[in-house]
Amino acid sequence: MLSERMLTGIVKNITKSHLIIDPTTEKFLPGPEPGRKYMLYLHVPFCEVLCPYCSFNRYPFRETTARPYFKNLRREMMMLKDMGYDFESLYFGGGTPTILLDELCRTIDMAGENFNIKEVACETNPNHLVDPWLSALSGRVNRLSVGVQSFNNELLTQMDRCKKYGSGEEILERIGNAASRFDSLNVDMIFNFPSQTEEILLDDIEKIKQCLPSDHVQPAVCFKRHNTQDGAVARHHGLQSRVRVLQDARRRPLRRRYPCIQARNRMDVQPLE
Repeated sequence: MLSERMLTGIVKNITKSHLIIDPTTEKFLPGPEPGRKYMLYLHVPFCEVLCPYCSFNRYPFRETTARPYFKNLRREMMMLKDMGYDFESLYFGGGTPTILLDELCRTIDMAGENFNIKEVACETNPNHLVDPWLSALSGRVNRLSVGVQSFNNELLTQMDRCKKYGSGEEILERIGNAASRFDSLNVDMIFNFPSQTEEILLDDIEKIKQCLPSDHVQPAVCFKRHNTQDGAVARHHGLQSRVRVLQDARRRPLRRRYPCIQARNRMDVQPLE
């Protein structure tokens, strides 16, 4: 997709002067409330190529920037420990948190050594559902969220994702192989993308049901709406049908084992109610 390559090039040039990491010792949060449980969200904003439909805070990957970024994430974690915070849940969002596997594992291990972590969740892309990523993340990550978008090869080609992440058939196979290694596996799908039809959407849902072993994993499906008025689902079927499609999807046996977590654009501390 030409727009994706142009966007990546433009943002890469802009961030050379704007994405500057200045270490700080400032304690920017109030102390923890006694008796309250907290989760920690860590944002890893780097991607190999930027997707034009993504609105999250992200930057083209450069190792010379990403490694010190991870180092500073760990410094901020220790600042929170010094302030008296403890965390039961850890969530890595992006961007692509698995883009530097050794740094991610070092960060997870440090969190486990310094906090009472009971659950680790992490986002990833389909090209990382292979070794060495699976071997390293298995046992470290409980909940894995995979950015699939669609299994339809025509849509994947339009998004310029086939070359990066493989065909729909390859992604399905990788998800099926990876699912048993994690307590929960979430697939992140797109909704209302131009040329996407209701039939494509429902076919994607059926494929998810087929590729996950339901005897030990209850898959969670998270749809994100492509922000356009020109999507085929919207254009041909209207708002009422879009609502009906999603209601029909919810009636299918895809019960969520855990609630979805909305990714934020920074390191963030959230109380667990």
